[in-house]
Amino acid sequence: MAFFVPFVVGAASGFVGSSFIKLSSGGKSKTAADAAVLESENEKLRTRIKEMQEQIDSLVNSNKKHRKESEANDEELEELEDKLKDAEKEIKALKAQLSHSESIIADYKATVARLESELEK
Repeated sequence: MAFFVPFVVGAASGFVGSSFIKLSSGGKSKTAADAAVLESENEKLRTRIKEMQEQIDSLVNSNKKHRKESEANDEELEELEDKLKDAEKEIKALKAQLSHSESIIADYKATVARLESELEK
């Protein structure tokens, strides 16, 4: 007499679907053969699980690496933004100083022109 054992494979293994492994109920040699078939299938599953775990570990490590790089880039970006803000403040201060100097020069020129005109009289 033979009976079937369901053998389900999920999407995670790369195979989707199910099948039945035919096991026979006759004699010790058949039972040993059936056990060998099951053991072989189990070994395939163990190998596939190990491969998938290695893939997951690799992806996790890659994700960690990219997060660290992203954090470092964020820190560099913040530093650059701070430098830019400081430069903008300095430019604003220099423009104010230049404007003040230009007004003083304009006053001097007006004074010189007035003095020259008084000397000509």
